[in-house]
Amino acid sequence: GDKSYRDCEIIEVNTLKSGEIRYYLHWVEFNRRMDTWVKADQVFEMNPDDPEAKLSSGRQDAVDMLKKRKRNTVEFVEEEYGEDNGMDEASIREHEEVTKVKNVNTLELGRHLIDTWYFSPIPKELYPEGGVDILYMCEFSLNFFRTKRELKRHYSRCKIRHPPGDEIYRDEESKMAVFELDGAKSKFYCQNLCYLAKFFLDHKTLHFDVDPFLFYVFCELDERG
Repeated sequence: GDKSYRDCEIIEVNTLKSGEIRYYLHWVEFNRRMDTWVKADQVFEMNPDDPEAKLSSGRQDAVDMLKKRKRNTVEFVEEEYGEDNGMDEASIREHEEVTKVKNVNTLELGRHLIDTWYFSPIPKELYPEGGVDILYMCEFSLNFFRTKRELKRHYSRCKIRHPPGDEIYRDEESKMAVFELDGAKSKFYCQNLCYLAKFFLDHKTLHFDVDPFLFYVFCELDERG
């Protein structure tokens, strides 16, 4: 990967119960979907490759940066949303303020590690200290777990091997299938599907009442399900 140092802004500072300090960074000139939590030893006030070039925000600037952000309006408004997304400026600013800090860096889903793009309003007990590096998901039931141990214990009892709906299409050659789910019949699964989607869709409205909706899940078939 790219090992170069990049200019960043500190959006949030979080001290864990263990005493560890973490910073939530926005990379200057990059889309905010790249924002991420990092450990304190990954943040430098100076570029080690160019000590004369001071970065935008280091440890000493963090408090001032946070105070400034609370006074000023939220960034990324017109550039990322524009006028065609059904949100007025006030709604966009409110949305940005609530969701500016991503609560999960990475999802483990089956064999895949997936870097998230945005905040998702998952239950607070899944990220009690403001954010987690990895959140674990059952690829069959879409249940969320804080630890790998909890996920393994769940897998030992989980009997589900496909989405809880009707299979409406299958292609044996490509090993693909599509399931149709009724939100009224599979409420918990469909709610978790919305949480999952929200990690990658910035300003999508999340409906906790999934009863009126039909959901379609595209699946890859293998020997496990």
